[in-house]
Amino acid sequence: MIDLTYSDVMQQRRRLIWGYAGKILMGSSLIYLLPLLLIPFYPEESANAAGFLIPAALALIIGFIFNSKGDGKDEILTTKEGGVIVIITWSLTVLISGLPFMISGGMNFTQAIFESVSGWTTTGLSVVADVKNTSKLLLLWRSITQFLGGAGLAVIMISAIIGPHGFGFYSAEGREDVVPNVVKSAKSIMIIYISYYIIGAAFYIEAGMPFFEAINHSACAIATGGFTTRPGSIGSYDSKRIELITIMLMLLGNINFGTHYMLVKGEARRFFKLGEIRLLAFILSLFIPLVFLFSTSRIYNSAEMAARASFFELISALTGTGYTIVDYNRWDDFGILVVIMLMIIGGGTCSTSGGIKQYRVLLLFKALYWSMRRYFAPKNEIRHEYIERAEGQYEISSEHIVSTACFAIMYMSVYIAGIIVFVINGYSLRDSMFEFASAIGTVGFSIGITSPSAPGIILWTEIAGMFLGRLEFFVVFFGFINLVKLLRVQKRA
Repeated sequence: MIDLTYSDVMQQRRRLIWGYAGKILMGSSLIYLLPLLLIPFYPEESANAAGFLIPAALALIIGFIFNSKGDGKDEILTTKEGGVIVIITWSLTVLISGLPFMISGGMNFTQAIFESVSGWTTTGLSVVADVKNTSKLLLLWRSITQFLGGAGLAVIMISAIIGPHGFGFYSAEGREDVVPNVVKSAKSIMIIYISYYIIGAAFYIEAGMPFFEAINHSACAIATGGFTTRPGSIGSYDSKRIELITIMLMLLGNINFGTHYMLVKGEARRFFKLGEIRLLAFILSLFIPLVFLFSTSRIYNSAEMAARASFFELISALTGTGYTIVDYNRWDDFGILVVIMLMIIGGGTCSTSGGIKQYRVLLLFKALYWSMRRYFAPKNEIRHEYIERAEGQYEISSEHIVSTACFAIMYMSVYIAGIIVFVINGYSLRDSMFEFASAIGTVGFSIGITSPSAPGIILWTEIAGMFLGRLEFFVVFFGFINLVKLLRVQKRA
C-alpha cells in the first residue's frame, strides 16, 4: 500500500513537471522569431527565414505535447523538480536552437550544437568560419541566445509566463530572490538587465559603432558572453572609448543581480562593503599591474597598448566575457597563467558569469583564515563568522563551507578531466589548460584550438564543460538523477 501511494505521488509530480516544461517550451517558441524582426531592414535575409520558423514550430509542438501530459494544475515546484525542468528545458532548447545554424548556416550537427550551447551558456567560443560573411539573422540569433542565456530561462519564463509557482525552477537555475516575491524578483532582474543593454547599445552607437554591431555587442557584453560580429572582436575597432564601454558592461554583467537591485534602491554605501566586490577589486588591482610589468610590457612596444591589454583582457577573463583586443598566441607563460587563474575564479554569484564564482573563492579563503585563527584562540571560545552580501550579513555555517569546498573540488576534477582529453588528442598542456578553462568557465577566449576544423571529441568535451559550467554541477547531476527516477516510475506505471 505504501509503494502504491509513493507511486501515485511520483506520477502526480511527474505530470506537474511535464506541464511546466511544456509551458516553458511553448513560451520559448516566440524567441526563435525575434531575428525575423531584422528582415524589413535587410530584405535579402528573408531567404534564411525558414531556419527560424521551423525551430519555432518545433518548440511549440514539443511544448504542446509535454503540456498535454501534465495535469494542468499550478502547484509550487520544489528545487528538485525545478532541477529536472532545468535539465529538460535547457537540453531541448539547446537542441532546437542549433537548427538555425544547420538550416541557414550550413553547419553539421556537432558544430550547430556547439554554437548553440556556447550562446545559451554565455561562453562565446565559436566555430563560425567567417563572421564577415555570415547571415545577419544568424549573427543576431547568436547574440539573442547569449542575452537570454545571461538572464536565464527561469527569469524570462517566471516573469512572463509561469508565475510564482515556478520558484523551484528559479532556484535550481542558480538564481536568488532580489525581493521577497519571486515574480517581482524575476521582473526586477529583467528590467535592470534590459536597461543596461539599451544604455550600452546607445553608448556604443555614440562612440561610432554601427547600429547592427552595437545591438549585438551590447547584448553579449552585458551577458558576459563574447560573441562578436567582427573577426578581431573588440580589438578590431581600435577605439579606447569602445573598450571602456565594453569594460563597464562586462563589470556590470559580472555583478550579482541582488547587488544591482541594492544599488537601484540607493544603497550605494554598502556596495564597497560587499565581500565579492572587495575580492573583485583586490584581484584586479593585484594582477593587472603584475601582468603589465612582467608580461604585456615585454610583448608590446607601446606602454599604452601594454596597459590597455592588461586592463581589458584581465577584466574580460575574470568576468567570463571573452571579448579581446589582442592575440593570445603572442602572450608569454606568465600572462597565460594569470588569465587561466582568473577564468577559473570566475564572476559574481547569481550573475551572468561562470567559473567557481568569486563568492565561493572568498568563502574558502576566509574559511582557511578562520580555521587558522581558531587554532590560536582560547579553547572554549565560540565565534560566529559572517560574509557581507547584498541581502545583508550572512552567517557562515560549517555545512555551507563543506558544500562550497565540494563544489570547488568537483569543478577542478572536471577541469582536469577535460585537460586530459585535450592532451590525449595532441594539444600541449599549456594550450589545453587555457582552452578548457575558457570552456568550463564560460569565458570564450581561444588560443586557436576551437575552430570549425576541431575534432569532434574536442568540441563535445567543450560542450560538456560549457553546459556544466553554466548550470553548475549539482543542478545537472541531481536533476539528471531525479529525471531518471521519474522516468522509471512512468515505466513501471
